[in-house]
Amino acid sequence: MVSFSPAQTKNMRLTGTLTAVSALTCLHLLSTPAAGQEASQTSDNGSNKNKILTTDALKVSTSRAAQRPTDMAQTVQIISAEEIQEQTATGTSLKETLPSLIPSLDFGSVGSRTNYGMNMRGRTAMIMIDGVSLMGARVVSRHLDSIDPFNIERIEVLSAASALHGGNATGGIINIITKHADSNELGFESLISGTSGFQADDDLDYRVAQSVSGGVENVRGRLSLAYSKTGNLYDGSGELIPPDTTQTSIQDTTNIDLFATIDAAIADDQSVSLTMQHYLSEQENDYYVDYGTNYAGFSDSSLITVGEGPSFDVEPSTERNQVSLSYDNQDFLGQSLIAQAYYRDEDLAFYPFPRTGGGTLSYLTGSEQDTWVTGVKTAMTSDFDDLEVTYGLDLNYESFEATNNFFDRDAALASGGRVFKKLAELERYPGYQVTTAAGFAQGLYDITDKLSIQGGVRREHIRTAVDSFVGSTQQINIARGLASSADTIPGGDVSYDVNLFNAGIKYDINLENQVWFQFSQGFEIADPSKYYGKGDYTLVGTRYVLGDYLKVDGSSLQGVKTNNYELGWRHDGLDLQTQVAAYYAVSDKSIKANNTTLLIDVNDLATRTYGIEAMFNYNVDENWMVGASGHYVRKMVEQTDGSWDKEDATSASLPKTTAYVGWQGGDLGLKLQMSNVYDYQDSSDDDMDGYTLFDLKGGYNLPVGSLLFGINNLLDTDYQTIWGQRAVKFYSPGYGPASIFDATGRGRTFTMTYNVKY
Repeated sequence: MVSFSPAQTKNMRLTGTLTAVSALTCLHLLSTPAAGQEASQTSDNGSNKNKILTTDALKVSTSRAAQRPTDMAQTVQIISAEEIQEQTATGTSLKETLPSLIPSLDFGSVGSRTNYGMNMRGRTAMIMIDGVSLMGARVVSRHLDSIDPFNIERIEVLSAASALHGGNATGGIINIITKHADSNELGFESLISGTSGFQADDDLDYRVAQSVSGGVENVRGRLSLAYSKTGNLYDGSGELIPPDTTQTSIQDTTNIDLFATIDAAIADDQSVSLTMQHYLSEQENDYYVDYGTNYAGFSDSSLITVGEGPSFDVEPSTERNQVSLSYDNQDFLGQSLIAQAYYRDEDLAFYPFPRTGGGTLSYLTGSEQDTWVTGVKTAMTSDFDDLEVTYGLDLNYESFEATNNFFDRDAALASGGRVFKKLAELERYPGYQVTTAAGFAQGLYDITDKLSIQGGVRREHIRTAVDSFVGSTQQINIARGLASSADTIPGGDVSYDVNLFNAGIKYDINLENQVWFQFSQGFEIADPSKYYGKGDYTLVGTRYVLGDYLKVDGSSLQGVKTNNYELGWRHDGLDLQTQVAAYYAVSDKSIKANNTTLLIDVNDLATRTYGIEAMFNYNVDENWMVGASGHYVRKMVEQTDGSWDKEDATSASLPKTTAYVGWQGGDLGLKLQMSNVYDYQDSSDDDMDGYTLFDLKGGYNLPVGSLLFGINNLLDTDYQTIWGQRAVKFYSPGYGPASIFDATGRGRTFTMTYNVKY
């Protein structure tokens, strides 16, 4: 049945645990579980009117010990497939959906692939699929360009700094759990969807998806294919939004997500699970940024337009292959064992990017970056009456290469940027290999029925080997004929250890209320490809001679450690669900982007972040439900004189609020939701403009299947995206006029989706 189901949610009480849906959005437009997914239990009066979701159904696998939310002294959310469907099937992308559902996650781009700056609690969020991190030492912000929502079962969110799965989770963890077959019976699911703002013939997105699942005896499987095509995007003024020339655009893209899972019970207490994914998102580029003949737009930005019919030798794209094999043994020497082996490779290609000098085009390059990751994760859990101990070993190997496609300048000049002919392939960054070995132990002890403590330690050993490298600028100048050769910057390797601790205490006030305090540590590693490979060159004749350079061997670069303190409260009642947490986090170092070189610097200046995140969900009556969430965040950076300044506008998290009101009557459900991002000004008076958007979403039960519909940006608001504003600060005027980078958000769009399970 398609419904926001406030009445059902009202009766769905979790005895002393967190509601299965997030407190922000528990209105389900789509609630048609497959056979066997939802079980009715009798209430105290003997009827089955009250549907109770048992705590056993709410184990959080991201915690490494598969804990219930009520066992965890930290902010926890479980976002259901219905909530994700409610948003994505009514015209909102996954990248836009998550900030609407997760209070501490920032809003970001709309028309761009990047999720740069989409931090949690002002810091880096680790994105995972089935426990396998999509992060790496080289942080390219495309982690949400990774999966079609059709293949998502739920999303587990742990806020605050964490070292449970390694580095780059100083703001929290978002673990995407994928769909598996839930029975041996042959089952199908189909989806077809269309979105348009009706601005032009090319203003059309469509999406189709199909899955088949089933099994025999102890083996089940699911195979799905999701295909989508994104057309061109128009803003609130009806103007075509220019393609993103920096991090590449989602316009004119085709997306394929081929997903397969196999689950087998090999003994009474043992099972294995195999997950395989091929994801491809490729830009077709029907349009391009036309700089005018001889790139005259660099001098007069009014000459820059959007042209048709580009010819690119290298199309921007994201291609990712991922395989994971999990083994679960619930009686391994009297303990439970979970082991996972995984492999991931990805190839990312970028839009050809102009480099300028003296107000004209100097050259054009486009980066391609390849990453290979493989590893093993293990966790053993032992129960000793009131004490639960989980310990394990993680091994990970990552290899990275980056090339720089060098394009024909004359062809680009003559065509104004329509024709990009590849002339050479150079190195963009030094390649590297990172080997990580980590051991951890976590403990949970129930002091009384209401009071419990938890704590743990993780020790991580990291070895980074960096390849020898000729400076990127020197390679380009050789390709341009400005020099004949260059010295090589020597590579090397550096190793270091990181020790991380966490501790927390939780108290159950009663069945509906819990409070907790937590201390946790996380860390991140400076991107070795952007940190190393730096050197001072002098042109002697036609050869670049290397002077001082950053040595890898003996480098003092270490992981940037973050200490996080959190005080929280959650309430889970019949009509009201609430979760509030205040936090303070401090790091011992800063990683700062260099806008001139597009590389990074690491210094010993500390950063501190503090804020509060909150959300509530209230059933007004049988038909009406309201809810809201908010996040206030402020990040401060230490200065050389000991003072503290607000974080630069290029990377700062902006406070935000969201709210909704929902109504359900019979087979029809409607929901009006608001997203608001607040203005921000840093200590240098550089600012970011906020915005407010309204969306109307709904769903209707048909005799067969469900119809979902949505009007996004209901008021057709004309606004600048967060990424668009940041891109101007990053790239203009050094890499072109502001108008090239100043992306606006998409205007009003209409979406219709049909979904059926059979």
